Amino acid sequence: MLRRIALLLLILCFSTAAYARSGGSMGGGSFRSRSGGSSFGSGGGGGSFSSPSYGSGGGGTRFMPIPVPIGGSRYYGPSYGYGGSSGGGGWIVLLILVGIIVIVVVVARRSRRRDGQSGGDDGIQTSRVQFGIQMQAWPLVERLEAIARNADTSDSGGLQNMLVQSLATIRHYVYNIEFGAAEQKPAMNPLEAERQFGRWTGEARLSYDREVVRADRFGVQEQQKEVATDGLHDEDGQLAVAEFFVVTLVLATRSFTLPTLTNVAEVQMLLGQLAGLTASDLVALEIIWSPAAKSDAMSRDDMETTFPALRPL
Repeated sequence: MLRRIALLLLILCFSTAAYARSGGSMGGGSFRSRSGGSSFGSGGGGGSFSSPSYGSGGGGTRFMPIPVPIGGSRYYGPSYGYGGSSGGGGWIVLLILVGIIVIVVVVARRSRRRDGQSGGDDGIQTSRVQFGIQMQAWPLVERLEAIARNADTSDSGGLQNMLVQSLATIRHYVYNIEFGAAEQKPAMNPLEAERQFGRWTGEARLSYDREVVRADRFGVQEQQKEVATDGLHDEDGQLAVAEFFVVTLVLATRSFTLPTLTNVAEVQMLLGQLAGLTASDLVALEIIWSPAAKSDAMSRDDMETTFPALRPL
């Protein structure tokens, strides 16, 4: 009997400490370079990535044997053959040099293409912006959900519209933004930018384990928003202290410099600059928020622990 009671208490203890943070997200984009490099499709844990393949046989470089005349016959590949006319040696050397030049040019082009730098690609910048927002601005979360349900993430124009609508909503509650963080990586090739973008979106979506709404190229997926509680505790089983929620924007852009973020005036400036991004500037976008349910309360301590980059504004 005592063992059963002890086991029951142990189960209750672990279930009380269970992590039940909720969240929501929307986004999409393409990292396909002008030279036909890598591609990105939003979905899953921040996106599914596919690396480019070059040539055949696992992406290796293919070498085409060059016919070289030696002594009246055709031999494929470089050779130091014997015999033949006295002028044959000059032709052999010339063809070998031409073959080497062709191989060097092909390898160089494919290397640039693999790095996403051929065709005049200017590189892609990745940026992350986070806002710690007071709970009084909760209608902002509800508005983000509405935007997600109607979002078109299939092209850059739809992403731009999604961004502009979200920024307009955030601007409406700008004075409820108490914490902020902004970080930008230097311009890099599409494959590296894709990885950084996935790293940041993955971190943000790993801050919760229950996604209330998700909008991406697969459509809109939703699940139960609120979880029944006793009114004193939240989904984690902790005493409910609903003080903040966090909105994270992860962007991949061309020709955009992220300003500093130390006060509310700079927040307003940042929102204006982001709203000015054109569809051609916007490569990929993810907007992520947590908590996404009132039954999931986030205190100041919870926020600072879960989102360590945030700083008071």
